Amino acid sequence: MTLYARQTLEDCKIALNEVKEGVTGSQWRIRWVAAVALLRTVGHVLEYVDASQDSVLKKIIEDAWNILKSTKPQPEIFWEFIVKERNNILKEYQFGAGIGTNINMPIIDLDSDESPQVKITHNYLITKGPYRGKDQREVLKEAIEWWESYLTKIENEYAK
Repeated sequence: MTLYARQTLEDCKIALNEVKEGVTGSQWRIRWVAAVALLRTVGHVLEYVDASQDSVLKKIIEDAWNILKSTKPQPEIFWEFIVKERNNILKEYQFGAGIGTNINMPIIDLDSDESPQVKITHNYLITKGPYRGKDQREVLKEAIEWWESYLTKIENEYAK
């Protein structure tokens, strides 16, 4: 059985690849919103679409969700990132991540005819919460891996 939530998760992987070097401003915000919203959508699709397909699967999904709720605030990646960042963005348009710009100014050699090359790079860091200081893309990847594991457990339970 293929879960519809898996399709959403595949789109999360594409969204992760869109948060890349050089993306700034509104382009970054749109891509960040999409990636975070898709991460939370995986759970909604699992609960409301996949669970409606089969009564046995529905019970497995409900049990998995009840276990997840009972372990709150763990796993941190779900409660403190997937849920919290999505809520902050979609309910308040507040971001727990941002972009920093690094400008590498070369030493100018006054005796040289070469033009110095200024190098501009960006850092994409989480700015709030337990993932503060971590690269956004690494946190997105961790969230995707967490969903992979969660969905696999449900699929394995259903296969029994």
